[in-house]
Amino acid sequence: MQLSESQKIQFCDEGYLQLDDVLTSEELKPVIWECEGVVDRRARELHADGRIHSLYEREPFDRRVACLAAEEWSIVDDLGPVSNKGPATFHLMRNPKILDCLESLIGSEILCHPTQVVRPRVRDNFGPKEPWRTTDRVPWHQDAGVLRPDGDNTLLVTVWIPLTESNAETGCLLVIPGSHKHGLRRHEWTNTAGIRVEELPPGNPKQLPIMPGGIILFSNVVCHASLPHTSERVRWSLDFRYHDSAKPSGHP
Repeated sequence: MQLSESQKIQFCDEGYLQLDDVLTSEELKPVIWECEGVVDRRARELHADGRIHSLYEREPFDRRVACLAAEEWSIVDDLGPVSNKGPATFHLMRNPKILDCLESLIGSEILCHPTQVVRPRVRDNFGPKEPWRTTDRVPWHQDAGVLRPDGDNTLLVTVWIPLTESNAETGCLLVIPGSHKHGLRRHEWTNTAGIRVEELPPGNPKQLPIMPGGIILFSNVVCHASLPHTSERVRWSLDFRYHDSAKPSGHP
């Protein structure tokens, strides 16, 4: 599906574009099954080591990791954000619907960026003495802010794909529309790279709740973050990144 002129204008003006009902459940199921297999293997390893008392096999996809993490929190680090990729995930990266949308923005010579993420996000740690986990809330940042300077002038488009419902309770995405027009901001590293609130460009943050089947496209320079995750459900999502194959990726 090629983007319409109005959709391309929105992406250029606001730095992001949300498209609902792009992917079917049949296109997402193989990735979900692949993730379930990774979770099951890790759960069985933890169970064999005596670190958990139950495999939680009967829990649904959007609950099982949360149940496991309640007993052994390290499983969320073991499972994400970059350790779950398999054949089904790589097949989805080449989905013609996704590539058609991207062609409207970056041309027909499309390269899949090395930074791809599969993320099972569970309820955030809110206590000051609780350890930070890779699935906890992501602060305000720009994707270009964590890449090499040679990629600063390359349009790198992230395709954000939910495998489960993403809403205010499960920590949906936040964007500042138009923030990409203000250039790259200074990032500081704590647990992860982020922009201080006082250094954010002007604009009102917008929540982007989305159901499975939808996708969100956004620029590598648009400022984005996520809401706190306060639910007992797991927010599974994929981040795929693409750019013109003739331009530098900024990848280390």
